[in-house]
Amino acid sequence: MGPVIVSQNQANPESHYVASALVVTSDDTIAAMVVSALHKYAIAADVSPTRECARRVGRNRYELVVLEWETDATAREAVDLIRSAPSMRTAVLIVIAANRGQASQASGVGVHFVLQQPLSRAALDNVMRAAFGLIVRERRRYFRCPIDIGLIGHRRTEGAWQGRMANISEGGMCIYPPVALRPGESISVQFLLPSSSAEISVECDVQWADNEGRVGLQFGRISAQAKSDLQHWLTQQLDVMLRPTLNRLGYGKP
Repeated sequence: MGPVIVSQNQANPESHYVASALVVTSDDTIAAMVVSALHKYAIAADVSPTRECARRVGRNRYELVVLEWETDATAREAVDLIRSAPSMRTAVLIVIAANRGQASQASGVGVHFVLQQPLSRAALDNVMRAAFGLIVRERRRYFRCPIDIGLIGHRRTEGAWQGRMANISEGGMCIYPPVALRPGESISVQFLLPSSSAEISVECDVQWADNEGRVGLQFGRISAQAKSDLQHWLTQQLDVMLRPTLNRLGYGKP
């Protein structure tokens, strides 16, 4: 089976995808079952054979990986690859084993969940539900919210300038400044959170800058109140994003 990419636009158009997964298998039947289960939990899926795993992991970030344990050598190599990728260190890993021996081998390398063939929809759904809970918990810790608002920034040696923000998290932001900023520089940034009266003022260190005019900032000194306001606002934004899926799945209901 050649690589199959199920994009956010190709799958259920009524679903809002809240996470992404890599399904590593050469079995069309397994791929179809897993992708169907992922879509139920609003998780977009890329499907790829084992030989393409390295390329996929190198180019993309996935919150979940479902791996068919084909042989001990290839499966262990794939697990090591996933675990060593900086962007994948918190990914939830599910292994599909053909027999008890493979299931034992998979459990020994520290994966989160092991499913044994033949797959049942009930077992698959139970594991996906548990995995989704882990993804949501991790997402709340590292949520980066897309946002397009104005901001005021300045360096100590020059006047203030107006820029735009592209996204923000608890630890930093991506901005479009009208001036050239270099990694290692320190700047101050002020902005008003949308639908909020919270004015945030924070000192930042420039981490990176690209050829498209984007600059990555890491927060330095920030007041306890500003930090609390930002955390509260980010939680609200994530809840808005996740709520339709959480309600549909019955999370938080008595």
